[in-house]
Amino acid sequence: MSLSHEVRGSLARCLATENIIVEHKNVDTASFDVDRRVLVLPNWKKASDTVYQMLILHETSHCLYSPNIDYREEYPDIPHDVVNVVEDARVERLMKKKYAGSSRTFYTAYNELNEEDFFSIQGEKFEELSLIDRINLYFKIGAFHHIPFNDEEDEFITRISVAETFDDVLKISQDLMKYVKEKKEASVAPIETSDNQTESQSGSGNTNEEAQQEGDSEGNEGSEGSSIENDIQSASSGMKPEQAGSKDVDDDLVSKTSRSFDEKSKELNERTDDRNTAYVELPKFDMSKLILPNEYIHRLADSFYQQHLHKQDYANQVISYNEFRKSAEREVSYLVKEFECKKSADAYARSTTARTGILNTSILHTYKYNEDLFKKVSVLPDGKNHGLIFILDWSGSMVDYLLDTYKQLLSLIWFCRKVNIPFDVYAFTQDPNAYLEFDPYHTPIYEKKENVLCPEPSFRLMNILTSKVNNRELEKQLKTFWVICRAFQYRSGYVPQHLNLSGTPLGDTMIALNQIIPQFISSNKVQKVNVVFLTDGEGNINPHGRKSKMYNGEEYVTFAYARDTIIRNRKNGRMYPAYLHGSFSQYFKTLTQYTKDMFPNVNLINFRIAVTKELHSCYTAFGDTHIPYDTVKEQFRKNKFVSFSKSGFDKFFVLSSHSMSADTDLNVEEGATKTAIKSAFTKMLKNKRTNKKVLSEFVELVA
Repeated sequence: MSLSHEVRGSLARCLATENIIVEHKNVDTASFDVDRRVLVLPNWKKASDTVYQMLILHETSHCLYSPNIDYREEYPDIPHDVVNVVEDARVERLMKKKYAGSSRTFYTAYNELNEEDFFSIQGEKFEELSLIDRINLYFKIGAFHHIPFNDEEDEFITRISVAETFDDVLKISQDLMKYVKEKKEASVAPIETSDNQTESQSGSGNTNEEAQQEGDSEGNEGSEGSSIENDIQSASSGMKPEQAGSKDVDDDLVSKTSRSFDEKSKELNERTDDRNTAYVELPKFDMSKLILPNEYIHRLADSFYQQHLHKQDYANQVISYNEFRKSAEREVSYLVKEFECKKSADAYARSTTARTGILNTSILHTYKYNEDLFKKVSVLPDGKNHGLIFILDWSGSMVDYLLDTYKQLLSLIWFCRKVNIPFDVYAFTQDPNAYLEFDPYHTPIYEKKENVLCPEPSFRLMNILTSKVNNRELEKQLKTFWVICRAFQYRSGYVPQHLNLSGTPLGDTMIALNQIIPQFISSNKVQKVNVVFLTDGEGNINPHGRKSKMYNGEEYVTFAYARDTIIRNRKNGRMYPAYLHGSFSQYFKTLTQYTKDMFPNVNLINFRIAVTKELHSCYTAFGDTHIPYDTVKEQFRKNKFVSFSKSGFDKFFVLSSHSMSADTDLNVEEGATKTAIKSAFTKMLKNKRTNKKVLSEFVELVA
């Protein structure tokens, strides 16, 4: 079975013994950035798992043993291929030494690659290959072929086999380069420039090499380094070598077998298209700028209504609030009762019986046949403290359901108040007017970086309600938002400018929860947190930062999208499945899974308000697709809601928008007929039954 990207990434991190970044991209071969600690693995579809594991072993060995230095500053003349071959041999040997079981993986993988002629040696005579190629083959597939070396070359094999440090590698590489250069120079025929020079050379008995050395010592007096080193420096800098045979020497310092391996590796990729993949991380918000405090929200709202709302108008709206509160008492009491029952049942299921060490005198007479004469006590484990975070959709599309949604929220808040559960209610916004007085300079709420998701600059969270205020203040705040929500839904009344409806930054909010949740846990001393979304739609996918250059060469970070985006978590090392640029449901599921991995004791619950025609899109994006859509549709028609559990949320409720405003009281006109009374009574029972089903599932999650 093929290993998943996540498994491969975890294997690499375990082998490297550090939380390195692992990226899977459509590249030809693997690479490790020693400076950034980023391991890039190719999407080799045609390679076996053994070959892929060997690839991971090889690259993580560089992570463990290759230093983050630029050797070219001290050794500018050593060709890269020479250092690469010697260093590969060293790190692979050290990896085999560290993880004994890896030896077999290297052996099996290289055998497989050898059989597929990845080094292009089929039909080649090993003795005719360059020394650097023979060394490369010896340490990779030497177990399957006899690679010939002379006595001088054997010394290099011995030195490489015991090399421990990268300094050893550089010294061996330098000596190896000199040896190849000298051997090639010795085999070059004398160069005849003139009859006199040839006669002089033959008369003195000097070889061409000696003549060159003498000429160098006379013409380049005081210069550093030999002519051999100068040749290689010229070649590496792109200058034309002046000495005969220097190009041939440079060719002998190129590992053709290594380059053949790189070329053959391209065949392992199955490139159906040129997919653009980005690896991104979540940003870190400045929470002091992101969250608009409860006190700020209500100070502006109170000031606004003191100027614009007539006392009688306010009193009339408060009457409707009090009427709803009275009608919701039974619903809240039902919630409290269900919650306490669930908690008690859970505690009983986890209870144990312990001996006290005290004799039970009432059963002493049974000592002849009863060995257990001690008193016992039932031990109940400590219950968990609960907390609730509510996210209220404050977007323009909510205008027709805002008051009805707020009614559901009120029931949950009164429930929290009765059972002493701390809570915070946030409404998201993208309207700059919301924070204009709080932050008139529009200070950025996060630092824009390359390969980091970029929330909307105007995104803010308004802490509209909280359990931190006293009962009197909370009641006042609840009435204020009743007036606001009623004004929106019925298109009547005034609304403070800082509380206008705007966009739907759901993704931004989910990102922010990764900082809000730990703060909420710490400040309220809770163990189990439930995050409840009340929304009527989806949002947009956040772009990520990408470096770009201005006309003058100055770099800056701009916004970008990739066709495939992979979110990675540095803390737990996970990389989540790629989501497509146009799929918000994939993006949101990734963010919810990210949050649940970070906070295992957190439940994520979504109440999605939808009209009937939106049910199919909800089902496609977040539904349990193993259940036929017709079944879901019938359930939605009958019960006015459905719930999904495979959506990324612990529970995803889809509520009919028509049922949101359904009255749970018995409303009949005076003098109504029996048929009208029966119809009203049936409707009331049906609405109550729907509410109870939803609330029962909700309580089961939060208890």
